[in-house]
Amino acid sequence: MKLKLFLLLFLFLFPLMIQADVEPSLGDFLPLYTIEEIQGTGDVQVLKEGNADWKNTKEGLTLEEGDRIRVGRGTEVILQLKDETIVHMDEDSELKITQLSENESKGFLSRLKLLVGSILSDVKKNLPDTHSSFEVESGGVVCGVRGTVFEVAKTGDNVETTTHEGVVDVKSSQGTQSVTAGNSCTSSKSGGSSVHPSSAAMQARFQAWKKIRHHLSQKRAGKMGHSPRLGRSPSHGGGKGPGAGAPSHIGGGHR
Repeated sequence: MKLKLFLLLFLFLFPLMIQADVEPSLGDFLPLYTIEEIQGTGDVQVLKEGNADWKNTKEGLTLEEGDRIRVGRGTEVILQLKDETIVHMDEDSELKITQLSENESKGFLSRLKLLVGSILSDVKKNLPDTHSSFEVESGGVVCGVRGTVFEVAKTGDNVETTTHEGVVDVKSSQGTQSVTAGNSCTSSKSGGSSVHPSSAAMQARFQAWKKIRHHLSQKRAGKMGHSPRLGRSPSHGGGKGPGAGAPSHIGGGHR
């Protein structure tokens, strides 16, 4: 795998980083997703490309193009791509990394396929500066962004995209819809797409996410432990709001 080829680069760069305040990881240099946090019951499995069996996983594992990850009941997972792109997976969610590579401008090309459940993506701003791209595909719908915070939830044949920051271009067989911050787009194979204001519960969820994003930055600086849990997305069925079932203090409720 290409990961093995990158190990030589990591071993070369590591001595240059040992005096830094933050310990470097392979994902700092390469377009790899790292399992940053596992919260809740810890029911997380990964299917590596080329393997036939799903295996239980732990924090720190890196994911490459072709890998799949699924999160069980009562568990949430936070993935990180380099320094500034974060993906939060709800419980009962599964995705596949269908594309993940570095481009000629030292940026990245990433496409995730959401098979079931819900994910929130907090994507590095100004992707065009490095000709990077970030897309989420689900149920025949492709969501492309240029640096934003958005959620995609798949329930049966329905896909709901909610934009919290920036603009998301939602492409389906019916055409392309530009979904601005504070709006949601509901798409289905049979009924096309419609844009409408996002619910109050989704707006509250974004406020909760901003606090978690701050804790993640503090954690990377070595100042905090695990982040609070976000809870199940209202768009992912069940209607649980932000922080549902979450501990009231940092570091609780993980694994």
